[in-house]
Amino acid sequence: MKNLFTAILIAVVSTSVFAAEYYVYDYKASIKRLDYVLTTKKVAKVDTVIQKYKVASDTIKGYVVIPACIYCTTAQDGADSSIGMESEGWFVRVGDKLSAKYGLPYVAHDAEVYVAAAKFGAYVTGSDNTAVDPKNNKLAWMKLGYALGDNGNALDISAFLKKYSNDDIAYRFLGASNVDAGQVVNTGFGTVKSATETETSYDPCTGIESTSTTCDLIITITGTLCGGPTVDAMDEKDPLYAGLCNVTPMWDVCSDEPEYNAVICGTWTLKYNATLTKKYAAVGVDAIYDALKVSAEDVYESRSAR
Repeated sequence: MKNLFTAILIAVVSTSVFAAEYYVYDYKASIKRLDYVLTTKKVAKVDTVIQKYKVASDTIKGYVVIPACIYCTTAQDGADSSIGMESEGWFVRVGDKLSAKYGLPYVAHDAEVYVAAAKFGAYVTGSDNTAVDPKNNKLAWMKLGYALGDNGNALDISAFLKKYSNDDIAYRFLGASNVDAGQVVNTGFGTVKSATETETSYDPCTGIESTSTTCDLIITITGTLCGGPTVDAMDEKDPLYAGLCNVTPMWDVCSDEPEYNAVICGTWTLKYNATLTKKYAAVGVDAIYDALKVSAEDVYESRSAR
């Protein structure tokens, strides 16, 4: 009898490598963007505010939460999809001193981050689609799209030119005169690792039964990004800018509108964060806020105005 109870105890213990429902990833992007410049100059002997754009280097960092197992779903047309529809992310432009100084919400939360990925590296033979040696599927590609949107922020011109006031300048995620930060699409290559969970049960009639489930864990991805191109088939929005007095110092040869679209470009990395994954599993979104050193009041929904 003692041996029987020992066997039952061993059988019901399952070693799980899926301790969390979601994996948390560090996201970092080095970008080029438009930077708004205001100054004063004597024009026809009159002290006049003048404006232009230059190119600035900047950094976006944040965290992306992806389901621990992205199971394929079948669309209406019968095609399989590997899109993680439950993925979400939090993003902040690093070193934005004006946002900090004036207490503006500046963390973009996208509850609908687009994720598509594939693994590769193993051979197949003939018409058999099964990998000859699955453990060689160590490589991955990924497409990751998120919205930065419109946080509704504005600053008085006095934030840029102290002796002037009473004229608001739009101040969104991408800085002064940015009306809507649009969306960002990231593509890249990296590595993936397969993990297996085994659930074991004991039945006095059939004995010990085990069921194994294999999931793929993206470890790291690096690649290039651009703000503005299509994130998915139904979703497209470019960064949008508007200057003072309905005059924007950027000339689109095919448009005379007072607001103009532009782009950002750069490189990005995504890296699995085991420590933050555990914290997120324990306390939820507070773990993300703590890692970013922000509060809920600093966060805006990047898709709410759409």
